[in-house]
Amino acid sequence: MWKYALIKIEFPGLWENEDHCELVELYKDNVGEYSAFSKASIKSLKQLEAAYMDVLNDGINNWFSENGVFEWNSTDKFWNWSKNK
Repeated sequence: MWKYALIKIEFPGLWENEDHCELVELYKDNVGEYSAFSKASIKSLKQLEAAYMDVLNDGINNWFSENGVFEWNSTDKFWNWSKNK
């Protein structure tokens, strides 16, 4: 199962005085926790409305920025994330 989310990105030197967020698709792991994400793909008004409703219901997701490290992937032009150990 998955849903849309707006996740906060923490990365040194990235917009120093402002928060940066990315719209993503969140995925549940085998225990039912939303613990992985990928770049959001929105190709219709229905998907845009679903993204809006998911973000409106959940607000900004800080879990990834509080529990791991982001790294920019220049090949994929998106973020890699690894959980803190």
